[in-house]
Amino acid sequence: MKKLYIIFVLFLFVCACSGSGSLGGTEFGNPTRELTGTVVSGATNALVKTVSASCVADSVIITDAAGATVSASLESDCSFSLDAPVGKSYLLSFLSNNSFIANLIFARDSTSIETTIFHVVSGTGVINLGNITLIGSRAIPGTNPLTQNDRDGNGINDFDDDDDDGDGVSDDDEEDCDFDGFWDDDDECLSDDSSDDGDDSSDNDSSGEGSSQGSVANILQVYPYSGDTLVSLDEDVLVKANCTLDETSIEAAITIQSEFNDVVICDFSLGSSDSRVQCEHEVTFDPLTEYTVSVDGLRCLNGDSVEVINWSFTTGFDED
Repeated sequence: MKKLYIIFVLFLFVCACSGSGSLGGTEFGNPTRELTGTVVSGATNALVKTVSASCVADSVIITDAAGATVSASLESDCSFSLDAPVGKSYLLSFLSNNSFIANLIFARDSTSIETTIFHVVSGTGVINLGNITLIGSRAIPGTNPLTQNDRDGNGINDFDDDDDDGDGVSDDDEEDCDFDGFWDDDDECLSDDSSDDGDDSSDNDSSGEGSSQGSVANILQVYPYSGDTLVSLDEDVLVKANCTLDETSIEAAITIQSEFNDVVICDFSLGSSDSRVQCEHEVTFDPLTEYTVSVDGLRCLNGDSVEVINWSFTTGFDED
Protein backbone atom coordinates (compact mmCIF):
# COMPACT_ATOMS: atom_id res chain seq x y z
CA MET A 1 0.00 0.00 0.00
CA LYS A 2 1.71 3.14 -1.11
CA LYS A 3 0.17 5.79 1.02
CA LEU A 4 -3.40 4.63 1.39
CA TYR A 5 -3.69 3.37 -2.17
CA ILE A 6 -6.20 0.57 -2.52
CA ILE A 7 -3.80 -1.44 -4.65
CA PHE A 8 -1.17 -1.16 -1.94
CA VAL A 9 -3.66 -2.09 0.76
CA LEU A 10 -3.94 -5.40 -1.05
CA PHE A 11 -0.15 -5.51 -1.38
CA LEU A 12 0.24 -5.03 2.35
CA PHE A 13 -2.18 -7.84 3.04
CA VAL A 14 -0.13 -10.19 0.88
CA CYS A 15 3.08 -9.15 2.58
CA ALA A 16 1.53 -9.56 6.02
CA CYS A 17 0.24 -13.00 5.14
CA SER A 18 3.63 -14.10 3.86
CA GLY A 19 5.38 -12.60 6.89
CA SER A 20 8.18 -11.28 4.70
CA GLY A 21 9.65 -7.82 4.23
CA SER A 22 11.36 -6.96 0.97
CA LEU A 23 13.42 -3.94 2.00
CA GLY A 24 16.25 -5.96 3.48
CA GLY A 25 18.01 -5.15 6.71
CA THR A 26 21.40 -5.68 8.23
CA GLU A 27 21.46 -9.25 7.01
CA PHE A 28 21.64 -7.81 3.47
CA GLY A 29 24.34 -5.30 4.41
CA ASN A 30 21.89 -2.40 4.63
CA PRO A 31 22.15 -0.18 7.73
CA THR A 32 18.95 0.03 9.76
CA ARG A 33 17.51 1.96 12.67
CA GLU A 34 15.19 0.55 15.31
CA LEU A 35 11.61 1.81 15.29
CA THR A 36 9.48 1.15 18.38
CA GLY A 37 6.09 2.01 19.83
CA THR A 38 3.12 0.67 21.80
CA VAL A 39 -0.49 0.55 20.66
CA VAL A 40 -2.54 1.59 23.67
CA SER A 41 -5.68 -0.35 24.51
CA GLY A 42 -9.20 0.98 24.64
CA ALA A 43 -9.29 2.66 21.20
CA THR A 44 -12.24 1.80 18.98
CA ASN A 45 -12.04 1.08 15.29
CA ALA A 46 -14.88 -0.04 13.01
CA LEU A 47 -12.45 -2.18 11.02
CA VAL A 48 -11.57 -4.41 13.96
CA LYS A 49 -13.59 -7.62 13.77
CA THR A 50 -11.76 -9.54 16.49
CA VAL A 51 -9.06 -8.40 18.85
CA SER A 52 -6.38 -10.67 20.24
CA ALA A 53 -5.90 -10.05 23.97
CA SER A 54 -6.09 -6.28 24.56
CA CYS A 55 -4.33 -5.16 21.37
CA VAL A 56 -6.34 -3.41 18.68
CA ALA A 57 -3.73 -4.47 16.09
CA ASP A 58 -1.52 -7.53 15.87
CA SER A 59 1.16 -6.38 13.39
CA VAL A 60 2.84 -3.29 12.00
CA ILE A 61 4.29 -2.70 8.55
CA ILE A 62 6.32 0.10 6.95
CA THR A 63 6.19 0.76 3.21
CA ASP A 64 8.61 2.89 1.20
CA ALA A 65 7.93 4.88 -1.99
CA ALA A 66 8.67 1.85 -4.17
CA GLY A 67 6.21 -0.36 -2.25
CA ALA A 68 8.89 -2.40 -0.46
CA THR A 69 7.98 -3.38 3.09
CA VAL A 70 9.25 -4.49 6.50
CA SER A 71 6.80 -5.90 9.04
CA ALA A 72 6.76 -7.08 12.65
CA SER A 73 4.27 -8.64 15.05
CA LEU A 74 3.07 -6.83 18.15
CA GLU A 75 4.11 -8.31 21.48
CA SER A 76 1.62 -9.38 24.14
CA ASP A 77 1.87 -5.92 25.72
CA CYS A 78 0.99 -4.37 22.32
CA SER A 79 4.51 -3.03 21.78
CA PHE A 80 6.57 -3.54 18.64
CA SER A 81 10.10 -3.17 17.36
CA LEU A 82 11.29 -3.36 13.77
CA ASP A 83 14.46 -2.42 11.92
CA ALA A 84 13.90 0.23 9.25
CA PRO A 85 16.54 0.56 6.52
CA VAL A 86 17.88 4.11 6.65
CA GLY A 87 17.81 6.69 3.88
CA LYS A 88 14.18 6.02 2.94
CA SER A 89 10.78 7.57 3.55
CA TYR A 90 7.99 5.42 4.96
CA LEU A 91 4.30 5.02 5.60
CA LEU A 92 3.59 3.02 8.78
CA SER A 93 0.40 0.95 8.99
CA PHE A 94 -1.23 -1.35 11.53
CA LEU A 95 -3.00 -4.61 10.69
CA SER A 96 -5.30 -6.98 12.54
CA ASN A 97 -5.79 -10.53 11.29
CA ASN A 98 -4.04 -9.50 8.06
CA SER A 99 -6.56 -6.68 7.51
CA PHE A 100 -5.70 -2.98 7.40
CA ILE A 101 -6.58 -1.03 10.54
CA ALA A 102 -4.89 2.38 10.55
CA ASN A 103 -2.03 4.53 9.28
CA LEU A 104 0.30 6.55 11.47
CA ILE A 105 -0.57 10.25 11.02
CA PHE A 106 1.14 13.23 12.62
CA ALA A 107 1.82 16.95 12.17
CA ARG A 108 4.21 17.79 9.35
CA ASP A 109 5.30 21.00 11.08
CA SER A 110 3.87 23.67 13.36
CA THR A 111 1.04 24.37 10.90
CA SER A 112 -2.21 22.38 10.89
CA ILE A 113 -1.07 20.22 7.97
CA GLU A 114 -0.73 16.51 8.72
CA THR A 115 1.26 13.84 6.95
CA THR A 116 1.72 10.08 7.05
CA ILE A 117 5.28 10.05 5.64
CA PHE A 118 8.53 10.22 7.60
CA HIS A 119 12.17 9.78 6.60
CA VAL A 120 14.54 7.54 8.55
CA VAL A 121 18.13 8.78 8.76
CA SER A 122 21.14 6.86 9.98
CA GLY A 123 21.91 6.97 13.67
CA THR A 124 22.21 4.88 16.81
CA GLY A 125 19.19 6.27 18.61
CA VAL A 126 15.89 4.42 18.63
CA ILE A 127 12.95 6.14 16.94
CA ASN A 128 10.37 5.73 19.69
CA LEU A 129 6.82 6.62 18.70
CA GLY A 130 5.62 6.25 22.29
CA ASN A 131 2.03 5.28 23.00
CA ILE A 132 0.06 5.16 19.75
CA THR A 133 -3.68 5.73 19.98
CA LEU A 134 -5.91 4.41 17.21
CA ILE A 135 -8.85 6.69 16.40
CA GLY A 136 -10.79 5.31 13.47
CA SER A 137 -8.24 4.71 10.71
CA ARG A 138 -5.79 7.20 12.23
CA ALA A 139 -2.93 6.08 14.48
CA ILE A 140 -1.72 9.03 16.56
CA PRO A 141 1.83 8.65 17.94
CA GLY A 142 2.78 9.93 21.35
CA THR A 143 6.03 11.22 19.85
CA ASN A 144 6.26 12.59 16.31
CA PRO A 145 8.86 10.65 14.24
CA LEU A 146 9.88 13.88 12.48
CA THR A 147 11.28 15.21 15.76
CA GLN A 148 13.64 12.21 15.90
CA ASN A 149 15.22 12.61 12.46
CA ASP A 150 17.44 15.24 10.85
CA ARG A 151 17.44 14.40 7.18
CA ASP A 152 19.89 17.05 6.00
CA GLY A 153 22.11 16.87 9.10
CA ASN A 154 21.94 20.59 9.82
CA GLY A 155 21.16 20.16 13.51
CA ILE A 156 17.45 20.97 13.12
CA ASN A 157 15.01 18.09 13.38
CA ASP A 158 12.69 17.49 10.43
CA PHE A 159 9.63 18.81 12.28
CA ASP A 160 11.24 22.21 12.93
CA ASP A 161 13.27 22.38 9.68
CA ASP A 162 11.54 24.37 6.93
CA ASP A 163 13.71 22.56 4.36
CA ASP A 164 14.27 19.15 5.92
CA ASP A 165 16.04 17.59 2.93
CA GLY A 166 18.32 20.59 2.38
CA ASP A 167 17.61 20.90 -1.34
CA GLY A 168 16.98 24.65 -1.21
CA VAL A 169 13.21 24.22 -1.66
CA SER A 170 11.09 24.81 1.43
CA ASP A 171 8.94 21.88 2.52
CA ASP A 172 5.86 23.99 1.86
CA ASP A 173 6.94 24.34 -1.79
CA GLU A 174 8.06 20.77 -2.44
CA GLU A 175 6.23 19.11 -5.31
CA ASP A 176 4.35 15.83 -5.16
CA CYS A 177 3.63 15.36 -8.84
CA ASP A 178 1.48 12.24 -8.49
CA PHE A 179 -0.14 13.52 -5.28
CA ASP A 180 0.49 10.35 -3.27
CA GLY A 181 2.17 11.98 -0.26
CA PHE A 182 5.77 11.12 -1.19
CA TRP A 183 7.65 14.20 -2.39
CA ASP A 184 9.31 13.91 -5.81
CA ASP A 185 12.75 13.73 -4.14
CA ASP A 186 11.70 10.32 -2.81
CA ASP A 187 9.25 9.28 -5.49
CA GLU A 188 10.87 10.22 -8.84
CA CYS A 189 7.45 10.27 -10.46
CA LEU A 190 8.01 13.10 -12.96
CA SER A 191 6.66 12.42 -16.44
CA ASP A 192 10.07 13.18 -17.96
CA ASP A 193 11.72 10.65 -15.65
CA SER A 194 11.87 7.01 -16.72
CA SER A 195 11.36 5.82 -13.13
CA ASP A 196 7.68 6.70 -12.87
CA ASP A 197 6.15 5.04 -9.84
CA GLY A 198 3.39 3.53 -11.95
CA ASP A 199 0.38 3.18 -9.66
CA ASP A 200 -0.86 6.73 -10.13
CA SER A 201 -4.59 7.32 -9.93
CA SER A 202 -4.26 11.08 -10.40
CA ASP A 203 -4.57 12.89 -13.72
CA ASN A 204 -1.76 15.40 -13.52
CA ASP A 205 -0.23 17.04 -16.57
CA SER A 206 2.62 18.68 -14.66
CA SER A 207 6.17 17.92 -15.78
CA GLY A 208 8.01 20.63 -13.86
CA GLU A 209 9.68 20.59 -10.49
CA GLY A 210 7.73 23.22 -8.61
CA SER A 211 8.06 25.94 -11.24
CA SER A 212 5.61 27.43 -13.69
CA GLN A 213 5.50 25.95 -17.16
CA GLY A 214 5.22 29.14 -19.26
CA SER A 215 1.97 30.74 -18.14
CA VAL A 216 0.70 27.60 -16.38
CA ALA A 217 1.44 27.21 -12.68
CA ASN A 218 1.87 23.79 -11.08
CA ILE A 219 -0.16 22.31 -8.28
CA LEU A 220 2.42 21.16 -5.75
CA GLN A 221 0.46 19.21 -3.16
CA VAL A 222 -3.05 17.96 -2.40
CA TYR A 223 -4.75 16.36 0.59
CA PRO A 224 -6.26 13.81 1.03
CA TYR A 225 -3.70 12.17 -1.20
CA SER A 226 -4.55 10.56 -4.50
CA GLY A 227 -5.76 7.02 -3.90
CA ASP A 228 -6.22 7.48 -0.14
CA THR A 229 -8.70 5.13 1.46
CA LEU A 230 -10.44 5.27 4.86
CA VAL A 231 -10.37 9.07 4.78
CA SER A 232 -12.17 10.66 7.74
CA LEU A 233 -15.70 11.81 6.90
CA ASP A 234 -14.99 15.37 8.07
CA GLU A 235 -11.54 15.66 6.47
CA ASP A 236 -10.80 19.01 4.83
CA VAL A 237 -9.57 19.03 1.23
CA LEU A 238 -6.41 21.02 0.45
CA VAL A 239 -4.85 22.19 -2.83
CA LYS A 240 -1.45 23.91 -2.86
CA ALA A 241 -0.19 25.75 -5.97
CA ASN A 242 3.16 27.43 -6.63
CA CYS A 243 1.65 30.88 -7.03
CA THR A 244 -0.51 33.32 -5.11
CA LEU A 245 -4.05 32.30 -6.01
CA ASP A 246 -6.81 34.53 -7.31
CA GLU A 247 -9.48 34.01 -4.68
CA THR A 248 -12.27 34.93 -7.10
CA SER A 249 -11.47 31.90 -9.29
CA ILE A 250 -11.58 29.26 -6.55
CA GLU A 251 -15.27 28.48 -6.13
CA ALA A 252 -15.93 27.80 -9.82
CA ALA A 253 -12.63 25.96 -10.36
CA ILE A 254 -12.66 23.32 -7.61
CA THR A 255 -15.39 20.70 -7.47
CA ILE A 256 -15.73 17.60 -5.30
CA GLN A 257 -18.19 14.93 -6.34
CA SER A 258 -19.02 11.49 -5.04
CA GLU A 259 -19.25 8.34 -7.11
CA PHE A 260 -23.03 8.80 -6.87
CA ASN A 261 -22.74 12.30 -8.41
CA ASP A 262 -23.43 14.10 -5.13
CA VAL A 263 -21.62 17.45 -5.09
CA VAL A 264 -19.85 18.56 -1.91
CA ILE A 265 -20.55 22.15 -0.88
CA CYS A 266 -17.32 23.78 0.24
CA ASP A 267 -16.53 26.77 2.39
CA PHE A 268 -13.25 27.78 0.76
CA SER A 269 -10.48 29.69 2.49
CA LEU A 270 -6.89 30.58 1.66
CA GLY A 271 -3.93 29.76 3.84
CA SER A 272 -1.53 32.38 5.15
CA SER A 273 0.64 32.05 2.02
CA ASP A 274 -2.38 32.58 -0.28
CA SER A 275 -1.15 29.65 -2.36
CA ARG A 276 -3.02 26.91 -0.48
CA VAL A 277 -6.80 26.67 -0.63
CA GLN A 278 -8.80 24.66 1.88
CA CYS A 279 -12.30 23.22 1.49
CA GLU A 280 -14.25 22.83 4.73
CA HIS A 281 -17.61 21.10 4.35
CA GLU A 282 -20.38 21.33 6.91
CA VAL A 283 -22.01 18.16 5.59
CA THR A 284 -19.69 15.21 6.17
CA PHE A 285 -18.65 12.84 3.42
CA ASP A 286 -20.62 9.65 3.00
CA PRO A 287 -18.87 6.56 4.41
CA LEU A 288 -17.10 4.07 2.14
CA THR A 289 -17.55 6.32 -0.88
CA GLU A 290 -15.13 7.42 -3.59
CA TYR A 291 -14.85 11.16 -4.14
CA THR A 292 -13.19 12.87 -7.10
CA VAL A 293 -11.69 16.34 -6.85
CA SER A 294 -11.41 18.33 -10.07
CA VAL A 295 -9.40 21.52 -10.45
CA ASP A 296 -10.10 23.32 -13.72
CA GLY A 297 -10.08 27.09 -14.18
CA LEU A 298 -8.02 28.04 -11.14
CA ARG A 299 -5.95 31.19 -11.70
CA CYS A 300 -3.00 32.90 -10.11
CA LEU A 301 -3.29 36.48 -8.94
CA ASN A 302 -0.91 37.54 -11.72
CA GLY A 303 -3.30 36.12 -14.34
CA ASP A 304 -1.49 32.85 -15.01
CA SER A 305 -3.64 29.74 -15.21
CA VAL A 306 -3.12 26.74 -12.90
CA GLU A 307 -2.78 23.25 -14.32
CA VAL A 308 -5.88 21.09 -14.65
CA ILE A 309 -5.91 18.01 -12.41
CA ASN A 310 -8.25 15.33 -11.09
CA TRP A 311 -7.67 12.90 -8.25
CA SER A 312 -9.76 10.59 -6.09
CA PHE A 313 -9.89 9.26 -2.56
CA THR A 314 -12.22 6.93 -0.67
CA THR A 315 -13.76 7.58 2.73
CA GLY A 316 -13.77 5.26 5.71
CA PHE A 317 -16.41 3.97 8.09
CA ASP A 318 -18.88 6.07 10.01
CA GLU A 319 -17.42 5.94 13.52
CA ASP A 320 -20.56 7.26 15.25
